[in-house]
Amino acid sequence: MSSAADLPAQDLVIYSDGSITPQSSVALGKEYTFSLLLYTEFTKCTWFEVALIQSSMLDKCYINSTTQNQDNYSLRNSKSNVLFASFGNGSEVYAKQFQKYVKADITAVNGVFKFVTFLEEDIDKWFDILSTEADRLTQDKSKILNIFIEDPQLLLFMKDCDEDDVISKLAKLNKTGNVYIIAPSDKSLIQPSELPNDLATIYTSFIFKLLHRSNLIVRLQPLKTGRADDITGELVINKGLVDHTKLQVLEREYLYVIGKEGSVKLFYR
Repeated sequence: MSSAADLPAQDLVIYSDGSITPQSSVALGKEYTFSLLLYTEFTKCTWFEVALIQSSMLDKCYINSTTQNQDNYSLRNSKSNVLFASFGNGSEVYAKQFQKYVKADITAVNGVFKFVTFLEEDIDKWFDILSTEADRLTQDKSKILNIFIEDPQLLLFMKDCDEDDVISKLAKLNKTGNVYIIAPSDKSLIQPSELPNDLATIYTSFIFKLLHRSNLIVRLQPLKTGRADDITGELVINKGLVDHTKLQVLEREYLYVIGKEGSVKLFYR
């Protein structure tokens, strides 16, 4: 394999219209998208989540060479509203990248963006909290809502919460906007046994049910051929198992490199 430095960097594109995230109700028609972003222990996806949120709000992406300078951007000019909820991380994980690329304080309260961490909120009331925020962020009918939910599988550890209940509530949230589910796909987690109450069995069933709802599947994974000093991992974009009526996914495979300063470069595989 050639060194990454010898390869031409590529722009991130997900849909056939050249977009990364849907920007308007015209692009969506009457159907919101349901997307699944899978990562592993060795391919954390914070950088990709920030890229998707930046695309949602600014209609640009810091990864892409074609990104135009928008130093005068303000939240009042947001292209869409965003609700970002995490069950496993606090705001400090994303704060610097949000300030740099989204030009926003991740903890600020405003009419276009809300970050919720269930390390601080009552996890038993997760659906009520997210529904309330989704209702607030959809009051402006001129903007669509993109909902990012990170590590919802942690809900499966709750005593009175099963996979079908979680998926049913995610489907209700999907009626208010585009939903992006971010979850792990490590082999150690997806090894079902004959025991119905085994956590790996439950999680495998949960992931497969999410797959069968999805319009888009994105996988961040280690190199299939093993480690390489100049490549961080693979980014694989696939159509989901449910076709969207208007949006067409461009299926592609990228290699990606994360630099020391957090810069990201993509290369066609």
